[in-house]
Amino acid sequence: MSYIIANITIHDSETYQKYVDGNTKVFKKFGAEVILVEENPKVLEGKWNYGHIVLVKFPDESSAQRFYDSPEYQENVKLRWKSSDSTLILAREGIHHHITETP
Repeated sequence: MSYIIANITIHDSETYQKYVDGNTKVFKKFGAEVILVEENPKVLEGKWNYGHIVLVKFPDESSAQRFYDSPEYQENVKLRWKSSDSTLILAREGIHHHITETP
């Protein structure tokens, strides 16, 4: 599994909704599943400079990257760029580091 995590502050709700609506077909094409949309996350530590967090699951890293690079998404993402400030990251399943207690 791989995940695209988006932190978003929306400035134009109407245009942003067009972006959301446009993603439905593209998500399906790449096997994506929206896991979480949180409009007001509870901050436990540090500063939160965004309004929303969105978590989208993909079958693998390749699917996530192909989604992001696809002509359909690259056309649609212009609506997000126009209507919000955001940061996206790709979190890949891979090496897991275990935290162990030291004596």
